[in-house]
Amino acid sequence: MVYRTEDARHLPCMAAVALLLLIPWIASPLVGAESPQPASLADLSWMAGDWVGGEGDSLIEEQWSAPEGNDMMGMFRLIQEDNVVFYEFMTITLGPSGIVLRIKHFDPGLVGWEDKTDSVVFDLQEIGDHRAVFETVKDGNPERLVFERSQDELVITLEKPADGTRTPFRYRLKNP
Repeated sequence: MVYRTEDARHLPCMAAVALLLLIPWIASPLVGAESPQPASLADLSWMAGDWVGGEGDSLIEEQWSAPEGNDMMGMFRLIQEDNVVFYEFMTITLGPSGIVLRIKHFDPGLVGWEDKTDSVVFDLQEIGDHRAVFETVKDGNPERLVFERSQDELVITLEKPADGTRTPFRYRLKNP
């Protein structure tokens, strides 16, 4: 190929265009190297244990199994004035789209609140050192469950941003 002198004035522009086209290709391995690893159930192992709490005549209990087989299992019950008010059965699973918390509610006679095939589904939104945030959308509004552990205390906060409410449930590890 023969270049004429008048073509030389376009070389800086052509070099800049070529560089702009190459930058994403050159940088792509660097971007992948900086991406955090996806969360695993092992990242939530700090939740495992038998937890108890409550105030006055209310007793709340929550148990979480250690992660096994891409699953964690949890149970909850609220007792007031020596009577069970309700139960929850919960799972945290690792699926193709990430980590999901599912909750089914039951009255004292084990009659489910949700339809037989339904549960309340929360997607993991954020995970950190002894902190996890799960979120769902209920009636068009987001709701969050924030799990935070500090030593032998577990605080689970139900946040409803549309209402501006935050309801914390405080637990102590039953057998530290």
